[in-house]
Amino acid sequence: TFLSSLERQGIAVPLLFLSDPIEEEVIHRAVASSRQRSGEADESSISHGLLATISKHCRENQHEKTENTLRMLWHAVEQTADLVVVTDRSGVIEYVNRAFAALTGYSREEVIGQSFRMLKSSQQASELYPQMWQTILAGNSFHGVILNQKKNGDTFLAEKTITPVRNSAGQITHFISTDRDITERNRLEAQLRQAQRMDAIGRLAGGVAHDFNNLLMVISSYAELMLDSIAGQHALRRNIEEIMAASSRAA
Repeated sequence: TFLSSLERQGIAVPLLFLSDPIEEEVIHRAVASSRQRSGEADESSISHGLLATISKHCRENQHEKTENTLRMLWHAVEQTADLVVVTDRSGVIEYVNRAFAALTGYSREEVIGQSFRMLKSSQQASELYPQMWQTILAGNSFHGVILNQKKNGDTFLAEKTITPVRNSAGQITHFISTDRDITERNRLEAQLRQAQRMDAIGRLAGGVAHDFNNLLMVISSYAELMLDSIAGQHALRRNIEEIMAASSRAA
């Protein structure tokens, strides 16, 4: 190895193993100890040079980590099924992800620089929007369900969350809006509610029919007893037969 070759030539190379985080005082003591053993005294320049090199390496390493993190976040936003929109403080769109383009039918080129009000549907109650702006401009997150409109005119129901983004001074500079399309879920929930209502009506009708049939059995039974107790030519016989016929039809 390289170090073995240097050693055979009589060249001593000190090794310094660094931990994370790096402590400057430890480096100064290590360099001082090495210089004392070698008989040389200029340890300050070596320490500063070593620290400068390490500092540069740490900055580059941190920069690479930051880039990797940003790259990972970008891929995550691009691949999520939810709609992600980034606007400036006034609501002008600066970024949309793939899901936005796929659902709304608008390309990125069509919406960048436009107000996100372009998705507003005439079927959506207008009083929701002042409440939304009041909430986010105050620095709070907005949560709600909004009916939006696609490029082709179709509407979709979105579960929306808008979060303010602040700069280092604490000022709001952007808004991040995430929308989840719940149109199909809402339709299925409506179908379930309708099925539950029909089931309740069916149970009620079944109960009423059962109780009513019990009453008809009493009426028809007493009518039969009356019919058996009177003569064949009695004037009320025809009336009793009509009662029995009516109860039979009702049953």
